[in-house]
Amino acid sequence: RAVSVSSQDALQLSPLRSSPSPNALIQQGSPGSQSWPDLSSGIVVRESVSDTSVNDRLSEAVFNKPPSTKLVGTTTEGPVKEVLKRKFSWKNYPELEAYLVEHREQYLQYSSRLNYTSEQKQYNNKLTQGLLDLAAAEGYLFEDFTFAAIRDRIRCYYKSFVQAIKKKKRKKRS
Repeated sequence: RAVSVSSQDALQLSPLRSSPSPNALIQQGSPGSQSWPDLSSGIVVRESVSDTSVNDRLSEAVFNKPPSTKLVGTTTEGPVKEVLKRKFSWKNYPELEAYLVEHREQYLQYSSRLNYTSEQKQYNNKLTQGLLDLAAAEGYLFEDFTFAAIRDRIRCYYKSFVQAIKKKKRKKRS
């Protein structure tokens, strides 16, 4: 199937604010084509008319999320040990916390010396993927977490560690 995106269409449309009906998703484009908005970015996607049904297009527009919104940590390599929910604490999952402790020094080096660089971003992504792999191997699932959400939880873990160290130093001075 032929798919093309018009930059002019992308500039003219803004993201949809509510869930539209299937009929609202289908808009007339140029002759011989139909268009529907990509709900995640507001870009109109043009597709040559084929035997694809309206329901298939609706499903594609709604369920093909960009990688930043896809859920991760939803499979394990063996039996499920536990499901980590939104407000979980790393200390309740010793295998995962041990992984973070093991990588703490290197994480802090990247934070202090290579802050806001592509190297730090690559390291953080690699660290997050490693944690996801370990969680799958250990039987842990993450409930409703994106890759970015887990990466943020890791960042907060290290940030809390640094704040605790600073607090201890202030107490010693007093």
